[in-house]
Amino acid sequence: MGYLGAIVTLPTIRSRGIVRNKDGSLSIYLSPHEKSVLGSLPDQTVALARAGDASTARLFPPAYIDDPYSEADYITFTRTDLVDSCAQALELFKTTLNSPSISEADAYIWLKALNSIRLVIGTKLNIQQDEIAPDPETISEDDIRSQGLLLYGYLTWLQSELIEALNS
Repeated sequence: MGYLGAIVTLPTIRSRGIVRNKDGSLSIYLSPHEKSVLGSLPDQTVALARAGDASTARLFPPAYIDDPYSEADYITFTRTDLVDSCAQALELFKTTLNSPSISEADAYIWLKALNSIRLVIGTKLNIQQDEIAPDPETISEDDIRSQGLLLYGYLTWLQSELIEALNS
């Protein structure tokens, strides 16, 4: 998938990317390049989820760890709805990405979409659940995962910006 190969350098993290407005909406301050990179990620994530790719395992964790029969039933009866819900959030994220502002309700859907993308990328990069996003200054260009790690760090920052704006 393009996550780890086609990502070009994203701008250095700045102080604010998302700001809450007086009317409760949130203004989005992202460059055209950032929007282009972000806009390519939802379709990739949905394709992986629909294909049942192993990188989406964190999106749909098992409900019955100790009971394979119940887990199989759970997957049979809920997997499509879970994937569809994830796909809807990712689609809304993609379609509102070029808007100068989004509603608070849409911001919560953005959080879901960003989290889904981060979980898939984190799984592809073998980032463990308790690891902190890497500091861009410490990522070696020689690391085959460098572009993916930079993207993961950027998404972590963007998600944090969104949470901060929602809490302001």
